[in-house]
Amino acid sequence: MRFWFRQSPVDLAPADSTTPVIQYEDPPFTVTGSIGVWLDTKGRLLRFDAVPPEHEPATPQQAGHAATNWSIPFEVAGLAIESFRPVPPEWSPVAYADERRAWQGVYPEAEDAPIRVEAAAFAGRLVSFRIIEPWTKPADVPDTSQTFTRSVTSFVEIVLPILILIGGALLAVRNIRLGRSDRRGAFRLAAYLLVIGMLAWVFMQSHFTGATSSRVFFGHLSWSLYRFVVVWIFYVAIEPYLRRLWPRTMISWARALDGRWRDPLVGRDCLLGTVAAGAMWLVLSGWPLVSGWVGVPALASPIGHDANGVVPLAGPLTGLSLMLFLHAGALFNGGLRLVMLLVLLRLLTRRTWIAVAVWLPLIVGLNIGGDAKRIIFFAFGLMWLAIFFRLGVLSLMVALGLTGLQITVPATLSTSVWYAVPSWIFLVILAAVASYGFIVSLGGGRAFGKILAEQ
Repeated sequence: MRFWFRQSPVDLAPADSTTPVIQYEDPPFTVTGSIGVWLDTKGRLLRFDAVPPEHEPATPQQAGHAATNWSIPFEVAGLAIESFRPVPPEWSPVAYADERRAWQGVYPEAEDAPIRVEAAAFAGRLVSFRIIEPWTKPADVPDTSQTFTRSVTSFVEIVLPILILIGGALLAVRNIRLGRSDRRGAFRLAAYLLVIGMLAWVFMQSHFTGATSSRVFFGHLSWSLYRFVVVWIFYVAIEPYLRRLWPRTMISWARALDGRWRDPLVGRDCLLGTVAAGAMWLVLSGWPLVSGWVGVPALASPIGHDANGVVPLAGPLTGLSLMLFLHAGALFNGGLRLVMLLVLLRLLTRRTWIAVAVWLPLIVGLNIGGDAKRIIFFAFGLMWLAIFFRLGVLSLMVALGLTGLQITVPATLSTSVWYAVPSWIFLVILAAVASYGFIVSLGGGRAFGKILAEQ
């Protein structure tokens, strides 16, 4: 485990203004005064990066500048510079430097592992320090181990959403002309995701991602409006076919979109959705335990970026912002788009079992993160199909929405740890949805009325 820290004189804002996730190199080191630090679990320095000033006053040549004291970063890293031998530098710093040095040696506690130390300075001040281990790879060197597979997958990842969008638009136009689309339900679903997307911006902390800047605001607004339009098109396109092909899956969903929230069937499927969300959480959280039995390495982060897992640790508002961001993404990507793909395959193949046989390998094959990720998505696909066909669309969307809220939340019941707030927010939401589903599913009756009457 290693820890990194970013500091900047201006608000940190990632290149993708629609996400609250800050990476170590996103935003890049371009602002004067920006600093980045990597530490190990003992607080020893592993890497340091700093951006020097853009303007440096001229110094008389005879005076020069103060000599760089290279022993200081070595001491902070827990190393002795005397035990390292100088070698030619090979790694470039992230910012400009007028002096570079490199050394080679070993860790004091692991003398069998050779390491390099690369450092750079500007005007006598340290701007770069990095420990290069034997397994460290340059970020600009592409991984050629799966070049063909990645090329095919990248092509499919670009072409498939375009084909789905075109197919959805054609079906939507046809359904509107025939007057058989639920445009009010489409508007309500799209408006819900629009509101969630903007709430994710509202809860972003200004010092964390520059949430008050116009670029971040309009980035969230444009993405939310785009998703509003796409969701409306997709829903108008697939809703009539869902009612015709699998009518039982749409009963409670149609009632919920119609505002009939006191309907017992709506409550039942919401309750079943919370149970399904718990099952999905067990699959994702229990995989590190099961992976050892099947001989497949566990993933650091089964779904999404590794940085997502530590964002909730930055504070309650930051954690809530990411929870809402991933909640909307789970409903859009894991719900509506996959349903759209399944409907299109069903219309093309004219058989449900053929559509499922194509749909499942397709979503598994698009994930090239290794055997572990394929197994995770295979299990997810099976659960997705089971929930969709056995419980219905409402249970599926509730399960996916709750999973999106929970996927990066650190699980804890302790109120003494600093990251407990996001966990308790999720637990409160989960309990509220489950309680609502349980109470409404009774249809006004008493849960244990018959049992108590027999006593």
